[in-house]
Amino acid sequence: MIILLSIFFMSTLIVHGKKELNYFVLNIVYLMVLFAFFISVLGLLDFFNVYSYIDYSKDAGVSITASGEPISVDYNFALLPVFFGIISVFYFLLRTDSTSKKIYFNVLLLIYSFDIIFSGSRRGLITFMAILFALMIAQVYAFYQKNSLIGKLGYNSKYFLLSIFFLSILSLYITLNADYSFKVKLLEFIGSKNIADTKQKIAIKMFKYTLIFGNNRSFYEFYSRIWPTIPEDPDSGWGTRVHKTIFPLTGKNVEIVPNGSKGYLMDSTCNAGYYPSTDICESYTMVVNLNVNKGDRIKASVYCFVSDSFDVNTASFGVGSLCISKNIVSGNVTTLYNLESKGVWQKLEIEFVCIEGDVPIYMSFSKRGVKDFSKLKGYVIFAYPTYEKINNTDN
Repeated sequence: MIILLSIFFMSTLIVHGKKELNYFVLNIVYLMVLFAFFISVLGLLDFFNVYSYIDYSKDAGVSITASGEPISVDYNFALLPVFFGIISVFYFLLRTDSTSKKIYFNVLLLIYSFDIIFSGSRRGLITFMAILFALMIAQVYAFYQKNSLIGKLGYNSKYFLLSIFFLSILSLYITLNADYSFKVKLLEFIGSKNIADTKQKIAIKMFKYTLIFGNNRSFYEFYSRIWPTIPEDPDSGWGTRVHKTIFPLTGKNVEIVPNGSKGYLMDSTCNAGYYPSTDICESYTMVVNLNVNKGDRIKASVYCFVSDSFDVNTASFGVGSLCISKNIVSGNVTTLYNLESKGVWQKLEIEFVCIEGDVPIYMSFSKRGVKDFSKLKGYVIFAYPTYEKINNTDN
């Protein structure tokens, strides 16, 4: 609305001659640069969950259509003002010889570029790549015809090209090769208020771009490549239920939990499943789904804390019940938290031998006689789940 009103008031200017026309065009182009800047900055703040300027949820009345469906964003259309901003910056780059202004406009191009890249629009990315290719051709002209229109554009945009290539390579290296803790600290440094959601956004956008090149990986495999799960942090992938991430951990016997571990806390807000045949309500979180061969011996463990007021029937760690009923595993396949000693950290361990197949390992808690956990008291915390294959030896 602000953009349209601004253009309307600009259009009401009476142009008597070339001077007024130039003034009118200059201000229109300035407006394009300004609005593209604000749109890009807000888009980046929203992407990294630093600040969300609009809520596309069922709770936000302005984002619901008359039919009751939530509004979906057309990423291709949303990028049009940003592309107009890029063209407008080119307009100014062709008309300035000031080094400070060149740097200023190159920084603007960088901001616009990152908004396009993080938008997830494949058409937007392809269009942006075409612009980069055109600028690279302009660099060649800058060597032979520096004073020509294309040559001047190439010369004045060289800082942008160098920066975008360097930052793109650095970003790809960090995303694909840096360790998990460094990437999380980087997101925290940026100011992300929802690390888990930001991780999901980054993976989704990158996965969409890989589909251009015929990627055969599933999203789960791609996500695991970028954000490998680590036992210290439930938000690295294994904390999939509605939960609260707790750090630092406290409680009696907490010294048995490895240093630096974050807790995976679940309470009455946790989503759960109800089984009418047994009248049990259960919440289970899969730590891993192992593909095993006959004779494989697996050892797994997790640390668990149950509050004094937690009124459940069981809190456990073990292999999925289907594997047990089909005799795919044998041995110590399930361990229960000792509810007679609540308020204490306990280590739950299992060790079993496998037959070929898939073996899921779960953390869970259950309560009999209820259909949900809305009236559940207290909480349970799981921390540092690990698993390993034990090699059989002769000695």
